[in-house]
Amino acid sequence: ADISQIMIDYAKKNYSNEHRLSFKLMNIETENLPKNEISKYDNALSFYCLHWCQNMRRAIENIYELLKPGGRGLVMFLSYNNGFDAYMRLQKNPRYQPYMQ
Repeated sequence: ADISQIMIDYAKKNYSNEHRLSFKLMNIETENLPKNEISKYDNALSFYCLHWCQNMRRAIENIYELLKPGGRGLVMFLSYNNGFDAYMRLQKNPRYQPYMQ
């Protein structure tokens, strides 16, 4: 799942031969998961994405809800990186504030 249609299109274009993979346009932080997606997936993978979420708790809860009973999730995220200091400085700069929400 990704909130960006551009990223979904890229994944479908570059990984369409991987028949075990599916790509969905979805906001993982939503309060209302689509009913037809709940308990649907055997596995969920997230690599270096969730640190961008404003509500990480909701995102992880939603990943859990999307998994079938006994399903597996693998989540990798940055808890801290020196680059975050740069993001914090950019966030305070009026020029970049619209992009740093």
